Amino acid sequence: MVTGSWQITTITASPAVTTSLGDVTDVISIYQQVVSPTCIAETQLTFSAAKRATRLSPTSCSSADKVFSWKGGTWTVKRNELVLTIDNDQPGKYFGTLTYTDVSVDGNTMTWKNRIDAGDFDNKPHVFTIKLTRIR
Repeated sequence: MVTGSWQITTITASPAVTTSLGDVTDVISIYQQVVSPTCIAETQLTFSAAKRATRLSPTSCSSADKVFSWKGGTWTVKRNELVLTIDNDQPGKYFGTLTYTDVSVDGNTMTWKNRIDAGDFDNKPHVFTIKLTRIR
C-alpha cells in the first residue's frame, strides 16, 4: 500500500497552530518560509518493499533537515498505523519511532495523521494531516 516514492503536497493542523504570523492551519506554508518555497515539494520519501524508509532532499535544500527529523530507517504498517523506526546515525537529530495514524491510500494519494504537541510552534496538542502524492 505505501511502497513507492512520495512527495508531500499538504500539511495541515487542527486546531490552527499559533505562530508569529497568527493562527495557521496551512503548516506547509510555514515550512516553505523557513526552508524555501520549493524544498518541501522536491523532497522524496521512499518506502521500499524491503521495509526501508528514506528521505531524499536535493543538496540545494540542506535546510530541509529543519523540517524533517529523519533521513532513513525502517517502516511497518499495522492496521492503519505507519510506524517509522529512525536510524540512530545522526547525532543531535531525532531518532526512535514516529507513529502516523489513520493512514490511507487512495490511488496516488496517501494521507497520514500525526497527533503531536507542536513544539516548533505553540507547544499545544494538534493533529497534523499530511497528504502525499505517489511519484513512482
